[in-house]
Amino acid sequence: MSVLVISDVHADICAFEAILSITTDKRFMQKYSEVEMILNLGDTVERGYHPREVIDKLKALETKLPVISLRGNHDEALLLDRPVSGSDMRSREAHANPTAYVSFLRALPDCYLNRANHVLAVHGGPIDPSVLGNDWLYGRSWQRISSRSYLDASGYHYTPREAFEHVKQTYGAGYVILCGHDHDEAAYSDRLGDLLKVMRAEQSRYAGYRVTSLWITRDPSTSYLVRVGIAGPEGYHRVGRERSHFGLMWRHNGRERIGLFSFTPIP
Repeated sequence: MSVLVISDVHADICAFEAILSITTDKRFMQKYSEVEMILNLGDTVERGYHPREVIDKLKALETKLPVISLRGNHDEALLLDRPVSGSDMRSREAHANPTAYVSFLRALPDCYLNRANHVLAVHGGPIDPSVLGNDWLYGRSWQRISSRSYLDASGYHYTPREAFEHVKQTYGAGYVILCGHDHDEAAYSDRLGDLLKVMRAEQSRYAGYRVTSLWITRDPSTSYLVRVGIAGPEGYHRVGRERSHFGLMWRHNGRERIGLFSFTPIP
């Protein structure tokens, strides 16, 4: 069995459906096994054009397998009526009446912790905001990976080293920290630093999509920080972003692997 990790769907129902088509493709399941759980790391809404359809799909999936959805900064901003840049007029109109799904957004937690498998999932960052300060921008939904630590109008920027140290002190060693928020994929370990250049790369075709994957075998004594990238680029097509991303954790020959996937339609 495997765990599907998505983030920043951003009301893009077509991209979400594409991810589900890929991960239920017979050849994909033969290689990576059947998805037994979905982790949705937040920013389910805004930027794109189909918020209700995405949330309805998440609810429908909950009847078939565990689905854990977290609160992203855009989800929070919509609830609190705090403007976040980026949504065009069509997106704002699509989100003009959130009554049908506001209860879904209000119930979202800011993190998911699996102590048995040493996994911590968040939208932005893993640091307990109470140790950072009182500003709401310290919240886990607003944290983001950076080369140095600082707070600005976009949230709290933290380093991978800071994340590893905080999680080790709070929960223990050997955790996989899963996040989204920024839209490019990234991967770090507390032993090797940046992992993208050392991850195994593969290209395949599933369900009518050209899929690129990067993966690494998990070392239980090592901590990882993995940002899965944007799942729903619909609201960003106007700025040239076309690729959709998702993450996957699965077992192969008794060992766990961590993968980053991206795809585009086959012409």
